[in-house]
Amino acid sequence: MWYRVDAKAAAIERPFQHTVHIRPTSFRPLAEAAPDQRTLFHDLYQELIADAQRNQMICDEVVQSVREGRSPLVLTERKEHLKALARQLQSCVQHVICFARRYSVR
Repeated sequence: MWYRVDAKAAAIERPFQHTVHIRPTSFRPLAEAAPDQRTLFHDLYQELIADAQRNQMICDEVVQSVREGRSPLVLTERKEHLKALARQLQSCVQHVICFARRYSVR
């Protein structure tokens, strides 16, 4: 038996409001348009992961959330990005927990 949920209908039933907070950054992709869109997507991710200013903004917001007594959850698809953010946060946040397959912070 399969269970299916309509996202819009489920959102209406939840006791909280969904809000999107846009955090503009100065990030501008360096990569030229590649003929293969998969290559372009990979290059874009690599640039995002390496953007120190953007990563600092993410970490600053996590630290602020922890100071406010919240438990933030940061999601990323890339283990390399996970490692970079975890290393940066370890000196500022008491408990940094990472979930990934075969991963350790070093």
